[in-house]
Amino acid sequence: MISVILIIAQMVGIPGEAVILLVAYGLLKITAGGIHFKKSATCLLGTGVFVIAGVLASRQLNISLSYMIFIYLICMFIFAIVGPQGTKNNPVSVENYKRLKKITVYIVFSYLLITIFMTVYFACKPYLLFVAVVFETVSVLPPYVKKRMQLHR
Repeated sequence: MISVILIIAQMVGIPGEAVILLVAYGLLKITAGGIHFKKSATCLLGTGVFVIAGVLASRQLNISLSYMIFIYLICMFIFAIVGPQGTKNNPVSVENYKRLKKITVYIVFSYLLITIFMTVYFACKPYLLFVAVVFETVSVLPPYVKKRMQLHR
């Protein structure tokens, strides 16, 4: 799946950025979970569209560092409250829940520090990390809401 996405990214002219976004997003996805497609074809399509659109969107972003920090903090707060969200095929065990939650928050905090460092010392903003964090934050909310609705029935 990753090779197909990277081949398409190469054809579009964004291979390096696609790798960065895939790695940044993949690290979060491993610990935070969230929406997962059941079929390989839909996973390939969804991830491929996210990577290509994410890279292209990151090129268009122009957000001040203070707003980025604010959004990063909101995302960290959401991950700290919602925590990792497993799926039917890939559940999060009770034993791993707290550990995965901490790791997820640390990853987001690391991305925030990288963003601040790159912005201050190199005058460039790593929007790819920002896009990965925001997208993964959005990805954990639907399973969380679904789980909460099932508990209240």
